[in-house]
Amino acid sequence: MSGEETLYGEKATYDRKNNVVSMEGNVRFVSSQITIYGSRITSNLANQNMQIENARIITSEFTLVAEKLTKLTDTYFEADDAEFTTCKDCQESWTIFGKKIKLTLNKYIQIVNGLIRVKGVNILYIPYIALPIKNKRESGLLFPLVTSNQFEGLGYQQPIFVVTGDNSDITLTPTFWARRGYGTDIEYRHIFGEKKWFEFRQRAISDAIYYPLKNDFELSGKRYFRHFSEVESHYQWSNSINQHLFFSGAKDLDILQDQAIYTDNKILGSEVGLTTFLDMRTEHFNYGIEANYNRNVLVDNPEEFDRKYVQVLPHSYFNFSPYPIVQSDIFGLQNISLGMDLDHTVFRQGDIEEGIIRNATRINANPYLLWNFFNIGPIGFRSKYLLDYQEYKFDRYDEEADPFFKSSALLQTEASFSMDKIYGLAYQEERDTTDLSNAEFFKEENKEKGKLIGNLPPFQSDLTNETIKETRHSYRHSQEFKVIHHRITSDQVSGNEQFERQITSSEGWFDYIDSRRATEADIGANGSRQNVPVENTLEFQWNNSLIKKTPRTGSFYKDKKYLKDNFSYRRIGHINLSQGVILREDDEEQDEEISNNLTRLFFDSAYGSGPWIFSFQNYYFHDTSDQMLNFSVERRFPIISFLSRYSYNTLSNPDLQSATYGTQVRPLDWVGISFLQQMDLNVATILRSTVALDIMPNNNCWIFNLQYREDVNDQRYAFNFIFNFGDEVFDSYSRSFFNFGRL
Repeated sequence: MSGEETLYGEKATYDRKNNVVSMEGNVRFVSSQITIYGSRITSNLANQNMQIENARIITSEFTLVAEKLTKLTDTYFEADDAEFTTCKDCQESWTIFGKKIKLTLNKYIQIVNGLIRVKGVNILYIPYIALPIKNKRESGLLFPLVTSNQFEGLGYQQPIFVVTGDNSDITLTPTFWARRGYGTDIEYRHIFGEKKWFEFRQRAISDAIYYPLKNDFELSGKRYFRHFSEVESHYQWSNSINQHLFFSGAKDLDILQDQAIYTDNKILGSEVGLTTFLDMRTEHFNYGIEANYNRNVLVDNPEEFDRKYVQVLPHSYFNFSPYPIVQSDIFGLQNISLGMDLDHTVFRQGDIEEGIIRNATRINANPYLLWNFFNIGPIGFRSKYLLDYQEYKFDRYDEEADPFFKSSALLQTEASFSMDKIYGLAYQEERDTTDLSNAEFFKEENKEKGKLIGNLPPFQSDLTNETIKETRHSYRHSQEFKVIHHRITSDQVSGNEQFERQITSSEGWFDYIDSRRATEADIGANGSRQNVPVENTLEFQWNNSLIKKTPRTGSFYKDKKYLKDNFSYRRIGHINLSQGVILREDDEEQDEEISNNLTRLFFDSAYGSGPWIFSFQNYYFHDTSDQMLNFSVERRFPIISFLSRYSYNTLSNPDLQSATYGTQVRPLDWVGISFLQQMDLNVATILRSTVALDIMPNNNCWIFNLQYREDVNDQRYAFNFIFNFGDEVFDSYSRSFFNFGRL
């Protein structure tokens, strides 16, 4: 025994001359940080160095078995012909064998000339790998990814993680494709403080197949450098001021198709480019400025920058919060508030497009008055008066044009009636098992454990005092009935006649604000047509919500901060219905058939609780019989899950009709099969198909994922091993098998 270190063994020999102790037979070395088992230990008492033969280290984080283990310092060990694994009770599940392994306690383990073994079979050679056995980040090799594509051949990606500072790191991923060539992925991350960070991501390729305007997969005979890059940063100066910047760019636009697996989740629209904003909030107003400079990806030449694409440089806004000018208990004068939304936008087009104005400066002002007449119990009556004003000034590069003005005054009056009904009482209590009969006890105990075979003999009450915690939920059904009258009291335009003609269709807009309020529901895009026409329309709404109330676990003695109202609330379902009816100005124009005066019908329903996830949304337009339908349902069983989605839109030309369907099966705990397919029903074309196999041993040590993905332009195989190093990545993957989003 020396200090905090102790040696155990069946036989000990002490060499007084060399000050060396040798121990044999079930030897054990115990220190404050680690316990090592072996067959023989030789310890130099002078320098505290130690050699252990047939050594085994077992900790809560890892297991290491070595023919010879040498202790050089209190925390540093070297092992020869050793195997390492993070599995505790299943060392044969997966291990990494190394001729030389260096172990630094609470830091990392380095393996030289490593072999990854699964069930004792060598599957992959790694010349060097460093794995963390601590919470602190450490530089080293990560596990590789192998893919196979019929056009690119076999692909190999080897991530290298490098810690560049306490608040920054970088992941370099050299990549090799058998036919396409070589490249690398780069991810750099830097955190400056809370809600202050910077990220850079890039895929670069020296491509032997691709060349601009080439449309086959034959070797081009040249090396073409390609890249897709992203820069993103966020800086929150205070609780009221924050700034964000996002940039994405590519040398050639075809990389969005050729490298779809990498770019799909990084492209949100039909452009790449720069988006940035600065926002400031105070108690009474919100001010900000933003700018967009984008590259259109829908062009014929992949290297071309579309100079006809309209840029926003810049857009600034100033919004006043509603300011109360009257607050009283007087009937009809309960609350009156004033507010305003104001913005200024500059639109610029590089190459002037003949016959259409694309260079303009727009001022958009929306002052409004909110008048809450009364709330008597469940009944409410309120009104909103809004002035919608736009002023346009046109750039001299288009023409020496007069400015254009348009304004509308909108009055919205709303009467509402709401009511709630509560079912049950939410509470949590502990019940002593002596208060329950045997049947009740086993029923409570085995709610989550399945059926119990046989009965257990009762314990004597003086030997055990077991309690069962009961949680009860309550539900609230809220209903709201609304009658809303939409009315345009004035609608005026003046100025440039060319621009007035231009905005009579959505193709001539900069955005939906350019539309005239009286016609936006008829000529607008999908978003604006979803609204009820506001010229003179009565809207009926029926809104339903089902809310679940659950008690949270709390203690009166924990920090003396236990709240009596300690509950969580979750909306698990809703049904909303909205229908508009046009009111004609003249009785002679009012159609006797009420169906001929109906505007759009909106139905929205969703439910998500237990095994069901359901949503249905439909816009139906009575005048044209068009509709926008979205339907989704997911049903989960103990071993299988089904997904079905359907979208149908007749407002577009041609009609859009698509379906997504899939299933996930986990017949055994250790294996799962997934299938997901997206299809364009109009042309009977499969847009994307994914099939995956996951092998997840019960030992919870590793996961093997094999995936096949096919879309219109690509077919690709990929497989990956995910090892359990105690990190969140493995835990989240193993928990989320029945999640179609990961496909």
